[in-house]
Amino acid sequence: MKRKLALLAAVLLLVSLFAGCGNGGSSSGSGGGTATAAPTAAPSSGGSSGSSGGGEAAATPEPEPEPDSPYNLAPGKYDVNEKGIPLQKYTYELPLSTTDEVFTYWTSPVLPDQIDSGDYAGMPFPAALAEKTGVHLEYILVSMSARMENFSTLIASDDVPNLVSDYEYYYPRGILASIEDGFSVNLYDYKEYMPNYYYCIWDHEDDLMVRAKLMQNDHTIASFACLNDERVISYGGAVRGDWIDKLGISVSDIITIDDLHDVLAAFQSQLGCEHPFVLLNCLDAHHYMNCFDTICQYTGTVAPLFVKDGKVQFACSTEGDKNYMTTMNQWFNEGFISPNWLNWDGNITFAGDLQTGCAGVTSMLASESTGYVDTETYPGSYWTAIHEPVLYEGQVLHLGDTASWLQGIGSWAIGTSCQNIPLLVSYCDWFYSDEGMFFANYGVEGYTFNYNENGEPELTDMIVNNVSGASWAILQFAMNDVYEGGILMRSRSYAFKGGEQLRAWYDVWNDPNYYRYDGSMAWPDAMNYSNEDSSYLATVGTDIQTFIGENYLQFVDGSKSMAQWDEYVDTLTHLTGWEEAKAIYQDYYDEFMATH
Repeated sequence: MKRKLALLAAVLLLVSLFAGCGNGGSSSGSGGGTATAAPTAAPSSGGSSGSSGGGEAAATPEPEPEPDSPYNLAPGKYDVNEKGIPLQKYTYELPLSTTDEVFTYWTSPVLPDQIDSGDYAGMPFPAALAEKTGVHLEYILVSMSARMENFSTLIASDDVPNLVSDYEYYYPRGILASIEDGFSVNLYDYKEYMPNYYYCIWDHEDDLMVRAKLMQNDHTIASFACLNDERVISYGGAVRGDWIDKLGISVSDIITIDDLHDVLAAFQSQLGCEHPFVLLNCLDAHHYMNCFDTICQYTGTVAPLFVKDGKVQFACSTEGDKNYMTTMNQWFNEGFISPNWLNWDGNITFAGDLQTGCAGVTSMLASESTGYVDTETYPGSYWTAIHEPVLYEGQVLHLGDTASWLQGIGSWAIGTSCQNIPLLVSYCDWFYSDEGMFFANYGVEGYTFNYNENGEPELTDMIVNNVSGASWAILQFAMNDVYEGGILMRSRSYAFKGGEQLRAWYDVWNDPNYYRYDGSMAWPDAMNYSNEDSSYLATVGTDIQTFIGENYLQFVDGSKSMAQWDEYVDTLTHLTGWEEAKAIYQDYYDEFMATH
């Protein structure tokens, strides 16, 4: 087991909505030609601060006439306030370009086996994107499992593509260092070409983390991040609804950890489900075990971060972690957790087992649920949302709230190799316009969606009943919010007949009668570290992460007994760099809180 744990610790786990996206991949190009764009000078980058709300519109200079220009870009065509912030979303005149320029785009496929003849660029969605925008991409498709190694090769050979998805997760010293090192573009220098994204940056004064995350300082914007169009908890716990129906239990009966335990025991003893609880190898991937006042995962540069009484804490080492592991060990000993749990990095890994009833409680996106039942063999089977369990009724949770205007991990960065940065910036910005947002989310009419009798978009059978599940299919055949930028429309997750039942999941997860959250222990995600500190944290974090991976997970199945917990913590906290890393994070936290 130790060898397997060491291997797990060595793999970079991108904690996404699906807690694991390692599907196979391929490489394909759109064919034909290289980039032939004439370089366009960067606009001036005056300072900007303030809010998009209020303020009089500043005089907008008339654009210079371009009678024969092949481009339809935004500068000079929209109003801003006195601080230079767009007053509203901008509507582009399409196509953006009538040239034959080709931009290289590095990303990953979700369902590579469903790409026709391996030619992704020729499929309906990317082909329609190229026709609509006039911007042509040469897709460099790399499997999730190969991304880190492939990206390292690109950096070493100074061959970063023009557009890169999820860039900040791969550059070794962080995306700010990448800008300083000359590999990626500071988008702030081109903000006149992205009125929609710049508007979004300033449009959420109810959540200061948005601007702090999207705009690293008053003169730096590192990437186009994926945003949400609703601020709701969008993933959490789920239970087999038909099973609790058989037992005469309702969702409102499952509130505490003890309640959840009793349901699992009933699934096992009364319904014959041998291992009813799903535990993934990264542990609590969807943040629904926050009642233990820790982050129940083990990934991170050093370890998962949170704050208690103003002091930085590393997870995997606290009393809360001990309580969580005690519970997981108890559930393992009772048979609730499969002995094969270390092989599970996401629900899709064992979708077939879920369909046949190997488990009754897991965590997921609402849209995933249709892919985890086999209604033909088991008529009436279905999943439904459950409340986040608490240790006692009325408990206020301090960690793990996922309601945000920030979707999570999807993003785009532009490489300095790009020879027409303004056009590529404009292309990315189009996805933050109302037209671009809708097209990205729903894709091509007649292929991924149709309009119903009420004029509302509905996903097609190809998506809803896809063999790999609707949530994965929509990522492959339309906007991929796991990797890419843009604005995710939550409505597409339930845009099909019967989908209103999935919309009700959000009502359960966000129900104020049960869900109480104050965020008092949350770590601010919007911090930016110096190159020196980033390098140091990454260096010491390697050995610390390896130790945690080889030891912490062993408490689940009893390979390490809970009697060894104190010894484990003592060894962990005396590893080289543990206290030094904590001190570095503390300095950044104190500075951040003093200025926000």
